[in-house]
Amino acid sequence: MKSLLEQIQSRCKHFNGLPHGTERDSKRCNAGVCYYDLMRVQELGGLGCALRMPCTGREPGTVVRGQTVVACEHRAFPSEAEVQAEIDEHERLVQTLKAGKSPCCSADIDTRHVIQEGQHKNHGLRFYSECKRVVFMV
Repeated sequence: MKSLLEQIQSRCKHFNGLPHGTERDSKRCNAGVCYYDLMRVQELGGLGCALRMPCTGREPGTVVRGQTVVACEHRAFPSEAEVQAEIDEHERLVQTLKAGKSPCCSADIDTRHVIQEGQHKNHGLRFYSECKRVVFMV
């Protein structure tokens, strides 16, 4: 498995997540490229289409589990400063969560929905107390 540094360095700086659900045929990267069109889903089908993405560090032309990685003219990698900024932000998020705080609003994590007793004790949703986003579920 690649380290966090290797993952960030090899990922296209325009990549903003895999398309899924209702956005799957219209989601665009930060450079404006439609993932659905890039992966040639209409032509090659949807099965294994994410393996054709050059966004996550695979070299165009490489064959991964029977799928050939496509080329993208907008593919660009982050600078050393951008990589360091993302690593610093990741570390800040980890430390904030370890402290039991929300990384987006610095509020305490609300654990009122966590099961307090029985077989499933300590399982359940954790919410941020101010923005009400789900932190994680155990």
